[in-house]
Amino acid sequence: MMSETLLGNLDSFRRFISEGGPFFMVPLLILNAMLWYGIGYRFHALQRGFKGPLKHLLNSLARNGSHTPRGLLDGAAASAIKAIRNHTDNLDIRLDEALYPYRVELKKFKGLVNIIVLVAPLIGLLGTVDGMIEMFQALVSGQLFSQGGGIAAGVAKALSTTELGLIVAIPGIILHHILISRENRLEEEMYQLKFLLLGQDT
Repeated sequence: MMSETLLGNLDSFRRFISEGGPFFMVPLLILNAMLWYGIGYRFHALQRGFKGPLKHLLNSLARNGSHTPRGLLDGAAASAIKAIRNHTDNLDIRLDEALYPYRVELKKFKGLVNIIVLVAPLIGLLGTVDGMIEMFQALVSGQLFSQGGGIAAGVAKALSTTELGLIVAIPGIILHHILISRENRLEEEMYQLKFLLLGQDT
């Protein structure tokens, strides 16, 4: 029963892709895979780690020394403290150097996700226009119900490409903005971390 349902779903999916045409549907499927890879990476990477205030995190690191970071902020704090212990001059610059890899990690795949959520609906729209052209050509030539073409094929292409473009873009836009909010919070906390450490040192 389950295998029959799975085969039925696969058949429906194949039909859906066929209706939209490989020229538009295959790029949208590739973009969808890239989008979810980027979002998944960012969800995993943008973890704060320590749950309490930054001062408690710094005190914990000072007491326990090195520990396994549970998130991006943990790793940034540990690297910053190590930089302070190893150098006594130009601490502002040393802290910036220690925190730089974590600031880069904050933005990893952000551009990719942003491009995909913008491009996917446009590809869907392009497929829609192509489907409408096909439909009007069928009206002009009188091939309203020809096998493998005609007005039905044009309508199917127009609707399928639009649908897939929106399926790719809408969840991507929502999750992208959630991740941007998380990124902004972490970036602000990294600046606070730097100034706390500079204040402790002076």
